[in-house]
Amino acid sequence: MPNEYTIKIPANGPLDPETLHCSPGDKIIWKNESGDDVTEFTLPTCVSPPRIKLPLKNGDETGDFTVNKGSKGRYGYSLFVDTLMKKPIGPRNGTIDVS
Repeated sequence: MPNEYTIKIPANGPLDPETLHCSPGDKIIWKNESGDDVTEFTLPTCVSPPRIKLPLKNGDETGDFTVNKGSKGRYGYSLFVDTLMKKPIGPRNGTIDVS
């Protein structure tokens, strides 16, 4: 049975987890806990659908992304948090490690 994982985008520090270990068929959700909007997001190529609706508002979650069948290896992704009047947080990077 596939697992479901949530990757948190915190206000400070790395993504939680910064590297997610998962398997094909698993579901991934990103949750924005940064205090600001995520305005840019380059998804890892191992997930479907290949697009994300932006901006991802503070407190919101993405929909489910499914790790593609046949994927194996490490897939990077990046995102940018727009902090409006404050210093930008980003880009921030993470890795999906599919085994």
